[in-house]
Amino acid sequence: MRSILRVLVMISAFALVLFGQAQVANAAQRTVTVDDFAAYEGSWSCTADPPFGCSIHAGRLQFQIHMSPSPKQAVTLGWQLEDITATAGQDYTGPTSGTVIFPANGFVTYVYVPLVNDGVAEANETVRFRITSSSIPANITDTAIGTIQDGSQVPTDCTVTQTDYDNMFMTCTSRPPAQHWHLRALCAGIGGGDLFDGNVVTGNGTSAIDPCGGYAYYPYFIIDP
Repeated sequence: MRSILRVLVMISAFALVLFGQAQVANAAQRTVTVDDFAAYEGSWSCTADPPFGCSIHAGRLQFQIHMSPSPKQAVTLGWQLEDITATAGQDYTGPTSGTVIFPANGFVTYVYVPLVNDGVAEANETVRFRITSSSIPANITDTAIGTIQDGSQVPTDCTVTQTDYDNMFMTCTSRPPAQHWHLRALCAGIGGGDLFDGNVVTGNGTSAIDPCGGYAYYPYFIIDP
């Protein structure tokens, strides 16, 4: 009888070891991925009412973090920003590293980076986002590129507003009387986006994209011949 009990204990212990190893192996199979994102360093306002409102993320980069398979408990992830052509403190503000909590049974979480609208015409600038640590075993090798779209293309006397996600208006109040100009915006939809142009205005007035058929982003001020 003692021999049988000893064998059963050994089998149980072996099973617990295998079960523990399986749990570790399953945890190690989790993969963290992050999405590239672009944001406009300027700002504009939205007056749309739900359920057909517009969600404006102007003035900040949004990094979207996924974990697969979804964790059963909350996970603490460390993150870090690395300048490529952007400069911390000049093109964006806030901490260059930190932690974020990935929710239990969740599929996505976010890190937001505030942008600086310096009013200077410049090329689009980039910053790399990477995950540096995880409180559970996971593959954290994926990185993302954040692109800061130049925001100096809207003059200070011009105001950009949206009344719905696919409607955008630019109103200018101190244009030269003979200047011809119009609003241009990216109209994004599933699979990409296209540039759309509003009506041409001479002097002061409003140029409108109404509607563009997708999600209107990144207003530009365009001078016409």
